[in-house]
Amino acid sequence: MLNTHYQVYIKNNIFLKLLLGRKKFFLLRFLAILISWYCVGGIICFFDKTLTIQGKNVGYFEDITFWVLGLVQLVLVYSISNILKKFETVMSQLPTLLTNDISENTKAEFEMFLHEELEKIRNYVAIKTPTSRRHYWICVAGWSILVYIFQIHIPIFFPQEKVAWTISPTLYPRGYIFGLLWAIFVYVVVASNTFWYGYSTTFKIFSFIRSFAKHNRLLIVPIAPDGKGGLEYLGSLSFAFTIASSSGMLIVVSWILLYGLTPALLVSFCLYTIGLAIAFFLPLLSIHFAMKTAKKNELHRLSTIFRNSYSELHNSNVSTNLLLSTNEPTMTHRIGFLADIDQLYHGAEKMPVWPFNIETIIKFFTLIVIPILIAFGQIATQNKLSAWLQGLF
Repeated sequence: MLNTHYQVYIKNNIFLKLLLGRKKFFLLRFLAILISWYCVGGIICFFDKTLTIQGKNVGYFEDITFWVLGLVQLVLVYSISNILKKFETVMSQLPTLLTNDISENTKAEFEMFLHEELEKIRNYVAIKTPTSRRHYWICVAGWSILVYIFQIHIPIFFPQEKVAWTISPTLYPRGYIFGLLWAIFVYVVVASNTFWYGYSTTFKIFSFIRSFAKHNRLLIVPIAPDGKGGLEYLGSLSFAFTIASSSGMLIVVSWILLYGLTPALLVSFCLYTIGLAIAFFLPLLSIHFAMKTAKKNELHRLSTIFRNSYSELHNSNVSTNLLLSTNEPTMTHRIGFLADIDQLYHGAEKMPVWPFNIETIIKFFTLIVIPILIAFGQIATQNKLSAWLQGLF
């Protein structure tokens, strides 16, 4: 839940202050707002007799996309909290990550520089600076363009054969007005703010880290307990943004099931999948190269230590009969040391060169596998899944 520590980031955001309030049970407040939207839509459809529509058009209960959007918005609103929490975790860990190879003479100066830079990042995310306010409203304007394209331009200038109760100004005028307001709420209020916090946190954090990564000044520990060089929190932030971005896959699935798989939808799905991959991997690219270099250097260092120690052992004049040797304690110590180095080497060898593990990769591909399976199902049945699903209503 969004506690007071994270509310500082939405203090200057008029949309989220109205949407979520300042109480910790923000999801319940948002759920109540969603239920109100669905009640209003149901009342309009009741009087317009469009709760269900005979024929190919789509009514209130048949509009899968309309219902899925509610779930998508819950994911997005929760993602705002999740992203900001992970962002704060990264911010708190950065001082220990970026102090590698800093001398004692310059440590105080560097800590002051780091504090100032992190405050700049926080102020940018919290929309406190003129630059961030300008970028934020550009983001809102960009999502407003999507409202125009999908809710105004296409329905008016390119009417479709099969339409839903919210996108036909001629057949369902009251439903269309509701759909326009609903689209503004979904895209301009909810989606744009989720995108802003996801983009601003990942972009600012990883842009700042990139310069350190390029000069191998990140403190990467190949045998760290998290199994990711001590950088798990960086991969976690990037994946949180990807999870928020991937919520749109639910809409893609609903479109495929409702309207069938068209060439345009197939191309959009492919581009969307590529975009998700870029959103996840691109911010971590500099971290990947830094981890790859650190792993290579650490393995080389441990190998050199092992080889030198083994050479000393091999060249010593200790008796081959260890049990009778007067230098047995020395020999035992050396063998134990070699065993420890060998264990460290194998531990470092297992470190991945990305700040996540195979489980995260599986989660990522799971986000796109289900839509792919449904798309293939539509192709195999020649879009009969859509007809079957609409027949249920």
